[in-house]
Amino acid sequence: MKSIASVHRFGDQVAVYVGDGSTAYFTAKQARALARALRDCAKSVVDEKFVDSAFGTREVPRVTLEGLRTEISKFPRNKEKAK
Repeated sequence: MKSIASVHRFGDQVAVYVGDGSTAYFTAKQARALARALRDCAKSVVDEKFVDSAFGTREVPRVTLEGLRTEISKFPRNKEKAK
């Protein structure tokens, strides 16, 4: 079976490859935001008519390199490494 997308881990990031496009890399926080948006949109598709949908557009915010370092430093396994 041919897949439409694939998800894998790349270091401390979540990598998502869709179709014939490029791979997008997300922090854990961004991946959770994307998962929530996908879940909410799918729920809207199932529960509401298109013309009645209030879903709109959800955006996953960019993260700076400093923000990435800060997020990773909050992971419990990295706190243990630092000791």
